[in-house]
Amino acid sequence: MRDRNPLNGPFNGKVLVINYSALGDVLIGIPFLRAYKEKYPKSSLYSLVCTPYDSFFSGESYLDGLLVWDRSKDEKAFLKCLIDVRKHKFDCILDLKWTDRSGLMTYFSNCPLKVGGRKFPLKVYSHLSKDLAGFCGIHPERVPKPYLLINSEERLIARELISMDYKKLVFCVIGASKKIKRWPIERWISFTNLAGENGFACLLIGHGAEEEDIASSIVSGSSRPAMIRDMTGKLKLRDMAALSSFCNVAVGGDSGPLHLARVMGIPVVGLFGPTDPWNTGFSEICRAIRVRCPKSGCFNWDCTNQSCLGDIEPDEVWTAVEACVLDRAELLEG
Repeated sequence: MRDRNPLNGPFNGKVLVINYSALGDVLIGIPFLRAYKEKYPKSSLYSLVCTPYDSFFSGESYLDGLLVWDRSKDEKAFLKCLIDVRKHKFDCILDLKWTDRSGLMTYFSNCPLKVGGRKFPLKVYSHLSKDLAGFCGIHPERVPKPYLLINSEERLIARELISMDYKKLVFCVIGASKKIKRWPIERWISFTNLAGENGFACLLIGHGAEEEDIASSIVSGSSRPAMIRDMTGKLKLRDMAALSSFCNVAVGGDSGPLHLARVMGIPVVGLFGPTDPWNTGFSEICRAIRVRCPKSGCFNWDCTNQSCLGDIEPDEVWTAVEACVLDRAELLEG
């Protein structure tokens, strides 16, 4: 049963949607924004995001305004964000985050209609709902992909970055925010070998020194290094999105870049251990492969088995990749 908006009729006032981080959450929130604007075209719709995720919303027609919180700065940046929210005099705030920070933004907004899904000691929200889409009467799941529109210049830059004459590409998300959500290096080495044997080049996607080291180990351990392109640390977010649009399929653990491939509309093979595809935004991907551990989906970041995803065999992943590529080819032909 979907929650219902207690207001009569459509809400077309000045609306702020708070969904400032992390990458996966921000991407999951894009169809919410688009569906809201489609349902209420007369609304003045704003979004509040952190840098660098504001790059996803520049020039988007479904938004009337964007509030940006630069979290790289000190607490004064958060205070400025609070003041900006209050100055705009919003008629409605929809808080998708339910964090202490988003709660403070909502509480001090002086907004009459405030909706969120978490109880605070203070009465932060005027209405509690864990299903904000249902509350608003919208259907984000019906918004067609890709959620992000990449322009011709961005596609050209991405193509030049690849600099390889391969028609079949795998978008390999080798990192994740936590070690336990990553597929082990030796598994990636075996997988890239399988891909290369079958004429697929692998683009290694990640950021940060640790993931750059992982990529280096994968390349050095591969029997087909010429079929691998290390892109770790070389891409901004929109570059990453543009690059994914050239790929036949994406593979990786629960992570922001895998969400990025998903919202671009390419088939995704997700690898899951401590998290569950059905409550992390991956419920509708092409293939979800889960570890055989009886505690799969436990969200226990401190499990002694930090190589949890090592339970998933490269052959199993490659079979899923072939099936997804075939499914997509048949869909395009149809």
